[in-house]
Amino acid sequence: MARKFGKKNIVRIDPFEYNLALFGLAGIGKSTLVADLCDEVLGEEGYIIYNMGKEDGTKALQGAIYEDVKSWQDFININNDIVKNKDTDYKELRMVVIDTIDELALLGEKEVIRLSNIENPAKRVKQFKATFGGFGAGAKVLSKLILDEIDRLKSVGINVFIVGHVKRRTKPDPYTNTEYDTITAKIDSSLFDDIKSKLDILGVGLIRRDVEKTIVGEDIMGKAITKNVTKSESRVITFRDDNYSIDSKSRFAEIVPEIPLEPKAFYNAIKDAIEKSFNKKDVGMSMEKAKEIQEQQFDDKTSKAIAEAKEELTVPLMSDTIIEFYKTTDDVNKKLIGAKIKEFGIGKLSDLVTLDYEAVKTVYDLTRNHE
Repeated sequence: MARKFGKKNIVRIDPFEYNLALFGLAGIGKSTLVADLCDEVLGEEGYIIYNMGKEDGTKALQGAIYEDVKSWQDFININNDIVKNKDTDYKELRMVVIDTIDELALLGEKEVIRLSNIENPAKRVKQFKATFGGFGAGAKVLSKLILDEIDRLKSVGINVFIVGHVKRRTKPDPYTNTEYDTITAKIDSSLFDDIKSKLDILGVGLIRRDVEKTIVGEDIMGKAITKNVTKSESRVITFRDDNYSIDSKSRFAEIVPEIPLEPKAFYNAIKDAIEKSFNKKDVGMSMEKAKEIQEQQFDDKTSKAIAEAKEELTVPLMSDTIIEFYKTTDDVNKKLIGAKIKEFGIGKLSDLVTLDYEAVKTVYDLTRNHE
């Protein structure tokens, strides 16, 4: 009798079926690398860069495909449109670039404050750390909000490429409690840990400097005076650091530890790591055959998810539908909708997103009854 449970895994062949990230110093070329890579491999229809908050990373990138995301609601609205229309308007879309996660976190913090005040109207707060009673509760809500959106995009066949900033941080070793310095994400460490758990490959962009101690003279005692002089420097991406002083990550043990900060080198490093991983164990088929099967499985899975997403009603989706209906309906229906939202204590349709699901569904049903 054949076993009922237990499937044999075959690594995904397409590098863009993985969640990717590139963190690094400001101005090192993160946005340029990601835009050039996506444009070259996926083409104009295959990606969108989200300019988050105050970021403007695409300003100097000729021809880059982008969308400004100035609020959490913008983020939700764009994702809603993509998920709902993935099989039509966004048929070729494969990758959403979040540039940067730092700015998305700030937008998310404002949303957490709003949600906290709705849930606790008698204890309204203005500071993120005080949300939902404080003690890190708001941070957990923020992580969930972001991760839920990443999962929602992934369910319809869209992976994320996250861009972020770094800083030097002192961290305690979890086993010895000894403190050590590491180059890690600038965002809150708990949020970074949660985001990192969803990433398959995280590269960290740095400047490698070849510094040489040079004698520049002598003091009055005849002792040599030395100075550290930079002989050369190069921009690199680290995927694996054996000293754990750089907070990078790769699910592929065979990935090259470090590469030049270049689009082609980034893509080839992942592609080569996939190939080495695939060839470690015979699974009874070639890479070409595995890729063919995976593409069909990918299409079947995403088609089902897209169909389910079209039927799924969320507060933002219902709110958008109500607003569009209100613009074109007659005065009788407008009065009905106006009266209903007043029952829930709001005076503007744009405030529908502040209500809970059941309240918005009640208004939404009015639009269905008068189609």
